[in-house]
Amino acid sequence: MTANNRSFRFNVLAATLALAFASAAGAQQAARLQPAQSGDLVPTRVVESGRIAAPDLERAPVQFFHPLSADETVSAYHEPFKAESREYWQQVDGGQLRDGYALALTSPGAVVMISPGVEAHPLQRQQLTVSSGGRVFNADTATETLADADALRQAGLDVNAGTIAFKLRPGHEGDARVHVAGAEGRYVLHVLEPQSRNVLLAQAGVDVVHAGGELEVRVALEGGAAIDAISGLLVSPDGVAYDLQFAAADRKAPSERVGTLRTPARIAAVPGLWDVRATVAGNDGQRAFQRDVRTAVAVVAPTARLAGDATVQVMRTGGMDTRFGVEVGTAGRYEVRAVMYATSAKHGGMVPVGVSYSAAWLEPGAQALALNWPASILAEYSAPYAIRDLRLTDQGGVATLERRAEALHIE
Repeated sequence: MTANNRSFRFNVLAATLALAFASAAGAQQAARLQPAQSGDLVPTRVVESGRIAAPDLERAPVQFFHPLSADETVSAYHEPFKAESREYWQQVDGGQLRDGYALALTSPGAVVMISPGVEAHPLQRQQLTVSSGGRVFNADTATETLADADALRQAGLDVNAGTIAFKLRPGHEGDARVHVAGAEGRYVLHVLEPQSRNVLLAQAGVDVVHAGGELEVRVALEGGAAIDAISGLLVSPDGVAYDLQFAAADRKAPSERVGTLRTPARIAAVPGLWDVRATVAGNDGQRAFQRDVRTAVAVVAPTARLAGDATVQVMRTGGMDTRFGVEVGTAGRYEVRAVMYATSAKHGGMVPVGVSYSAAWLEPGAQALALNWPASILAEYSAPYAIRDLRLTDQGGVATLERRAEALHIE
């Protein structure tokens, strides 16, 4: 066969494949993401984090589709966790325990645990007495239950050696003081009031905040008491603490405060959630008391973001691809996922049809990830379509980078 014949056959084959692909590909249209809505998570920049990807992190691209029933409830709203607390912690020294440490209680049945710190003397149950009403009571008289470290560990608690815990009998809550003979060193006092009506609530405004973004935390004291003083911290997974600044939520609401903080623009590549901690001095008009509460948020480096452009390709076979531009600042494995809604004549409106996932290794720069919607599913529905709950995830950093409740409308 001559060179000219081989070239002719190759060109015919290439043209045939191109024609077949074009026939399968069908119509293609460019689109833009819908404007961000309140509650969406949208980065304003991308950063180069300097992290080193785990050597066993998957590099091969993956696509997956999971069908949904038309009557399935799907919510794109992500409400941050609301923490509740009827407890508080205090650092105390041995001298305070020997002299008698006053408990700030608002209800009967308080549960108290005292844990020795490093180099502190371990505690034993016979060292404990409780004073109230001008009298001193031994542990058996003042408590309903009294447990040492071994009993607490058998109950599934991870406690230091020499820890003791007890539940006060009703009647001692008014002016109880805890006395521990022979206490030496530093201890952690933990008090829980399961029957108290004074509950401290804490809820962040968002569950994810980008590094350099502002965090807002609302703290409220339920039960009718006022907040006399409040302090709070945001603590990173590697132990760095940042002060929250609190202001009154409303002049007419003495039991609410809002804490704010601008998170650091650069964060250590240490996995884990960030702790939000708040301590409140409360007063119900008769007695002062303390409450501590903890919740958590994710503070993430925006290593990539959706570029805003999209391509919708309707296949002649009946399927559909939606391709999303991704601006990458740090090389890594990224995932995009979304829920498709389609018009159902049977149900008389738009219903969820499925969730599509796509993940791949992306280098810095302009990249893309595509979601596939199979013909076998779309055959049951018709336009218009909507792409909702669109998310971009950094799989290596285990971080949600972007989240949009409404992403695309397709006619």
